[in-house]
Amino acid sequence: MKEQILAAMSALLIIYALGCILGPYLASVAMDAFGSSALFGFMNIVALTLLFFIIIRMKLRHALPLEEQERFVMQTPSGVVSELDPRTHYAEAPFEATPEVKVAISLANKNPSAAVNMVKALVLRDPNNASNLAAALSTIDTVDIGKLYAAITSAAPQMSIHIAEALTNASPEQADKLVEWITSTYPDQFTNIIVAIASAMPDNGIDLMELAAENMVEEYPDKLLEMTEEYMTNFSDSLDAMRPIDRVAAASANTATELYNRLTDVSPEQSEDLAFTVSESLPESSNDVAEAYVQNLIHSESEDENEKVFSDDALENIENATNSYINHMVDHIPEHAVNIASTFVDSFPKVASDVLEILQDSDEIQDSELTTSIDDKPLQSMKELKN
Repeated sequence: MKEQILAAMSALLIIYALGCILGPYLASVAMDAFGSSALFGFMNIVALTLLFFIIIRMKLRHALPLEEQERFVMQTPSGVVSELDPRTHYAEAPFEATPEVKVAISLANKNPSAAVNMVKALVLRDPNNASNLAAALSTIDTVDIGKLYAAITSAAPQMSIHIAEALTNASPEQADKLVEWITSTYPDQFTNIIVAIASAMPDNGIDLMELAAENMVEEYPDKLLEMTEEYMTNFSDSLDAMRPIDRVAAASANTATELYNRLTDVSPEQSEDLAFTVSESLPESSNDVAEAYVQNLIHSESEDENEKVFSDDALENIENATNSYINHMVDHIPEHAVNIASTFVDSFPKVASDVLEILQDSDEIQDSELTTSIDDKPLQSMKELKN
């Protein structure tokens, strides 16, 4: 993994340095004692020692599963191999410099409005060229990206998502302006477009989702859940296409939790539904999302943030919310329900008896699983809490 490269390279350099220091001296000692031909014997002994060490390490360490293995690619200082490696991501130019594009850019530098109208006319004649023309004009500072998007999509509405992606890839610094413009101008169809833009910018996708949520949540609260589900589904699909080591480095649970927290800040009343949506779209993140949800729940019901003092009504609200959450998880992602229940019990032990009862009543959860899985808490201890 990337965070392990520095430590690995340091260890290799230390071993290499020790070899450079000791190797010549030990070889000269061997040659002095046994003659000049001892050099080759010394080299054979060193090589065999290394071979035995490698064999021992192979026996002691479990092999990587075949489905997670891949071909080794040598990295050279010139970087030529990296460019030839088919796994290397190739960054294409944001647009193709066709004759039409050159004329449009030239005109846009003098008269942006005329350039937009010209591009619109070209798109009416050839809709397939819409994305390329949009990307080219978006690089001109004087062209308003919102008006550009409106003009081109009016000529080729079926290309709206592709045009939005092209604009984002060509001018990522204007993505927030485009998102804000779309959410205020296209309230009936912005969900797919916003998700496409956010997915095209993985480093800033959550920021764009939050911006869109702020603009839409008051008038279209249901669209927020729809947009969240689609974004998380796309994110899950992208993880499936990654190499195993890249999936680990992607920290998907952190991404899911951050998305949940950011959207919950925008729409606190949808906290539970957002947690459900994110967890079901990416089940492996369900435990982290549950922890964030229960902390938000406790914070919202606490009378004293430092002491965590709760009124009787607040306790009842927390217990009801917990029961609703665990029941939903048992029904929809039962394979993660026990770990989620453990998270709730750790954060708020007073709900332990209710949580245990829900899990025991479920046909999907076995008592043996409860005994070993709820944060290593014995089932008998949970029963004592119940009583």
